[in-house]
Amino acid sequence: MSKAKPNIVILSWEILPLMVGGLGVLVKSLVDELSTQGAQVQTIVPHDLPEDSFTQDTIISVAKEVRKYYRQKPIIQGLEDFVFNEFVLHVKKQYSRWPPLYSQYRGRHTQQNLYPQNTPALTRAYAKAVADWIEQQERIDVIYGMDWLSIPALFELKSRGIDIPFYFHINSTQVDRSGGESMSDPTARAIFSVEKNGFPLADKIAVVSDVQKEVLIEKYDIDAEKIFTVFNDITFEPETKGYEDLDAGKNILFIGRVTPQKGLFFLIDTAARITQVDPQVRFIIAGDGTPNGNILPQIIEEVAKRGLERQVVFTGWVNGDAKKQLYKTCQLFVMPSPSEPFGLTALEAIRSGVPAIASDTSGFIGVVPSTPVFAYHDTDAFANTILHFLHDPKARNDLLKRQTEDLKDHNWSQEVAKIIANI
Repeated sequence: MSKAKPNIVILSWEILPLMVGGLGVLVKSLVDELSTQGAQVQTIVPHDLPEDSFTQDTIISVAKEVRKYYRQKPIIQGLEDFVFNEFVLHVKKQYSRWPPLYSQYRGRHTQQNLYPQNTPALTRAYAKAVADWIEQQERIDVIYGMDWLSIPALFELKSRGIDIPFYFHINSTQVDRSGGESMSDPTARAIFSVEKNGFPLADKIAVVSDVQKEVLIEKYDIDAEKIFTVFNDITFEPETKGYEDLDAGKNILFIGRVTPQKGLFFLIDTAARITQVDPQVRFIIAGDGTPNGNILPQIIEEVAKRGLERQVVFTGWVNGDAKKQLYKTCQLFVMPSPSEPFGLTALEAIRSGVPAIASDTSGFIGVVPSTPVFAYHDTDAFANTILHFLHDPKARNDLLKRQTEDLKDHNWSQEVAKIIANI
């Protein structure tokens, strides 16, 4: 007798069309592939769905219930110490008087504010709303929580005696988001504490790379037997044209959140060294910060201190179409993170015809092993690698061919099948 296909409920803060960064795209791709393989999948989100959304049969909004519970200021049994209500912001300068540092390459659509200052309190209200919805369902085989935002829901379900297998799919931990720095920030400490309490309670944990697996074992004391790796991927159709006014340059591209996790100070330090050798090189930084990790003002200040205003272009957040055009505009994609659990943008860049280089702690290297790597904070190695591939078109094309070949062996269907096999 064949095994029945599972009924899976995903708890996520993002899924297209609700997205800020890679998580929203990933969850949509995950849902699509699980459905293709016969699973019944629904995703519960705490936000109102866009009026023009046509996915309401697979995306369940509990926004109304979240607002109701938020007014009640709920405490979650087992997480009584998790009482902080807002992300702590230490940086107050916004540098709004520096428009020349920003470009027109944002795209036409604005970013949705899915992570407001009161997100920590919203996770507790979301937990109550999720538990109410799950109690009304006849059959659920697995509840699949995306990252720390779903941890309060796990505690709430346990307090109500709802005994449904609970898996985490971890894309990033607070250790990663802190970028290898100390957790002196009260927000970072609070989230790390919640993760330390919550992750071990899962029945199983899917991670996006072997790099992420080692973090869970070493920093969170998770039993390795609980963990299985599902290397990330998404459906991606590249653009055919870039931005004409940028195409003639020697362009290095970074796309990601402007947070400590992404290694932006390391990138600016390297940019200063490279532009001494070749002042025509331009660094394009696409992305905004997040409420609990925005370092954009400091990065802008660092650029100004070093006199790099002409060599560094800030675009702010860009939508999907603008991002694809940026890929086609650049000669090299860089990922300088001190801790990068995966890095979907590197795969997008390669599929757009742009080779990628990365710090040696980037998880995507597990599926693109030909990627040239450097140690985080080794500015000489980072700068020399950029200059080598930027000034040698043949070496750059050979690298792209090797990385493209690596990606041919990466099969998203097989990766997602691991989830079903573990249920």
